Parts: sequence; C-alpha cells; structure tokens
Amino acid sequence: EQEKTFETHTYTELALGSKFSLIVEGFGYHSFRLTEVMSAGSIPVIVVDHYVLPYQDLLDWDSFSVRVPEHKLFELPELLRAIPDEQLLKMQERVVFMYENFFQSLGMQVHTALESVRINLFTPEAKRKAEKEKLQQHGFGYELPPSQSHTPAELITESKYCNTPNHRRKKAKDGSVMR
Repeated sequence: EQEKTFETHTYTELALGSKFSLIVEGFGYHSFRLTEVMSAGSIPVIVVDHYVLPYQDLLDWDSFSVRVPEHKLFELPELLRAIPDEQLLKMQERVVFMYENFFQSLGMQVHTALESVRINLFTPEAKRKAEKEKLQQHGFGYELPPSQSHTPAELITESKYCNTPNHRRKKAKDGSVMR
C-alpha cells in the first residue's frame, strides 16, 4: 500500500513540494540529484561524508544547504526541525538564486568554473574574499549568450544515464529517469 501511495506522485512533484531533499552518495564526485533539487527550490540535505561540492571554493554552501555527517543520520528530523522558519525561507531563496545563477545550464556551469579559476588563481589574495562575496550576492552581472543559457535536450538525456548501470535504470511517470 505504501508503494501505491508513492506511485501517485512523480519525482518532480515531490521535489517541488519539499522544503528539504536528501542527497546521498552517487556514483560520481557528486550526484546530479543535487542540481535537480536545487532547480525545484528545495534545500539540499547532504548526508555524505567527504563530499566534494561543486564550486565549494567559490560558493557558500552553508547559506543554502544543510550538511549532516553520516553518523548523525538518525538525528536528521530533529536537526531539520530546529532550523527557524525565517532561516528556512532565506535558504530557499538562496538555493533558487544559486541554481539560476551558477547551475541552470551547462554553459552557466562552465562560466562558473572559469570564474572560480579566475578568482582563485588570478585575483590577488587580498581581493578574493570580496570578489567571491560580490559574485554570491549578484551573480555574474551579465547575461549569457542564448546558446549557453540552456543545455541541449540530447545532452540532458545522455547525462542522466552516464553513471547509471543499465539494471538500475527506470522511468518515472513524468518521464524523468530515476535511479
């Protein structure tokens, strides 16, 4: 019966209706689910020790995600309930901002990586903190060309399968690939 209840909702509906989304270890350096939940405005709850976050040297992940050590997994409900509503709202606003400004498309992710290199390697150390803060508050400050602001559909489809063994692939009702 619980399975029937689960099947009444698509993954996308669940993500869009959730304040928090659990991120667990994937097959690569980080799970594509991280950017999926960010795109839905859900706060990522990362329960993976030694997780390499995308652009962790550039972005303040504590402002829009929750990190919980694996050994505290059973304390997770209490930890999340302890976050004040005002802070939750700010985190949800930040996660949407971060997704829209740094993760929304492959082109945007390339620009973010290049900006990380520029700041960390070519900006004098005394100015790095201010550069990172400015970027996190205002984004890039320019529009990407249309060809780089959206990831081609065929690339999205291929990337959904790249780290998933064939026996673990299945389709959800909304057409998204579930692992």
